[in-house]
Amino acid sequence: MTSLILAELRRYSKRTLFMVGIIGIIGIQVTLLVNAYVSSRPPTAAQVAEAQPWMDEQQKWNEEYYGPDGDCLREQELNGGSNEDWGCLDVPPPVTVDTYFTRATYEDLAVGAFPAMASFFAIFSFIAGVSFITAEFSSGSISNWLTFEPRRMRVFFSKLSALLIATGVIGAINLSVSALALRFISAINGSLGDDPGKIDRIVLQEGGRWLLGALMAVAIGFAIGTLLRSASLAGGVTVLFIIIDLMATNMARDFWRITVTPRLQAWFMGDYMYINYDECYTANAMGQECTPIEHHLTQAQGGWYLLACAAVIVTAALLVFRRRDAA
Repeated sequence: MTSLILAELRRYSKRTLFMVGIIGIIGIQVTLLVNAYVSSRPPTAAQVAEAQPWMDEQQKWNEEYYGPDGDCLREQELNGGSNEDWGCLDVPPPVTVDTYFTRATYEDLAVGAFPAMASFFAIFSFIAGVSFITAEFSSGSISNWLTFEPRRMRVFFSKLSALLIATGVIGAINLSVSALALRFISAINGSLGDDPGKIDRIVLQEGGRWLLGALMAVAIGFAIGTLLRSASLAGGVTVLFIIIDLMATNMARDFWRITVTPRLQAWFMGDYMYINYDECYTANAMGQECTPIEHHLTQAQGGWYLLACAAVIVTAALLVFRRRDAA
């Protein structure tokens, strides 16, 4: 079995799509990292000098309008209203370079740029899983391979194992480099924040979730490719399923309970919330009022659901691969 897995890894590494995909991922990463650097860097001296008159004007207006002697209280006395409504005593903080210029912090990059990088790798993993097996069906090489190794269970699991190993190794390297690069960019731009260790833990947790997601994606892609035997057909069916699932989730009442999209959001984002307005009552002669009821899907619920879906699809592919003619 080990020799089969090693052989599949060698074949996988020589695929043109594999090399194109790696180059594409690197290009996307570099683009996102450049954007992260630009969005998190501090303003230049020229930008600060240009903005200084506006900062001074804003600070002067805040001092004249808010506070116990400001214009805000006089307007409140003339127009009526409470202090909570007007907020005249809530004096804004001093206008400084940090408050005037908005730039991304390490936390912003952790919840924005990092998931974007990881999502591209998950998509690549699915495409790699589909193309790896459909290319063998279309070229007929799967028949030759089964002549060399007629035990189909071993062939199926060697291919799936090779995909999982390659995805796991490449994904771990890819996500680690992305996380370290974002932290380095934040450090040189002075935007780590007060507790970078907390953000490091968030990035580590996000990376683990996205890596598991990529492993499920490559397994599902491989299984769908095995079932349909055509990359174009597998792509079309997948896109159609995504469209139907999104429409059912957003347009049909209570379909969120069975669709995939909410589970994906719960797994990758930590939670999914659905607000139900069905429970309404007559408020007055003008109409009804509805009491919103929040329904939540936890991260664990989303993860177990996705894992079960992956297991079912892979099992179906295995049963079909065992019995159907490979030609």
